Amino acid sequence: MGSFTLFKKGRQDVEQAEILSQINFLLKNQDEQKKILLILNKKLNVNRNDLKIVPIKDFERGWTSDELYYLYWVGR
Repeated sequence: MGSFTLFKKGRQDVEQAEILSQINFLLKNQDEQKKILLILNKKLNVNRNDLKIVPIKDFERGWTSDELYYLYWVGR
């Protein structure tokens, strides 16, 4: 599963709590218990007790300020 972003007017930010809520929904509805690779452009500032979130790697030295990436494994 994956997605992409269209960089155009009308794009809206999504709260991190909503992102984790959607990940929790996806994990609950999978046949097998797997983990999801979460890639954010801001450091994760929220947590959920029902999810195991493991930081993998930070990429904070991009050419511009919007080229920051934070990788996490998220599982149950």
